[in-house]
Amino acid sequence: YWETAFNMFDKHPLFGIGLGNYAFYFKESLPTKFYRLPEITRQITPVEGRDRLITPKNLPARLLAETGILGFMTFMSFILAVLGCTLKLYLSPQTWFKEFGIGALLSIFVFLVIIFSFDSFAIPNMWIVFGLITAAAHLSDKNQDAPVGV
Repeated sequence: YWETAFNMFDKHPLFGIGLGNYAFYFKESLPTKFYRLPEITRQITPVEGRDRLITPKNLPARLLAETGILGFMTFMSFILAVLGCTLKLYLSPQTWFKEFGIGALLSIFVFLVIIFSFDSFAIPNMWIVFGLITAAAHLSDKNQDAPVGV
């Protein structure tokens, strides 16, 4: 599935094929050597009552295929901004923000590991964690005058 996603990216490198269109371009981008595999045959053979959505189960591969290099770089810039908020919290002299920064670093590490096993923006876990990280970083801006260790 990843190789198919990269084939789609090769054909449409700048803007990709459009969000949610991976399944529509799957057959034409699938390398011919994989047509013989039973898993692939089962996925692409239409059967009444069995609708399947084919996805690469890899967020970076799907982003590259569906949004191209521009969409991929935009999302990676967002991740870098969240990482910046995380480092700001971690390097804070205030204990509470430093502890939140440690949790944020662990969350970013987990995110970087699991993006290779899911491919959807609809999973709320990452958005909730990213929201908590950016909110805490925003709160740390307002509490710059608070005493150290509070």
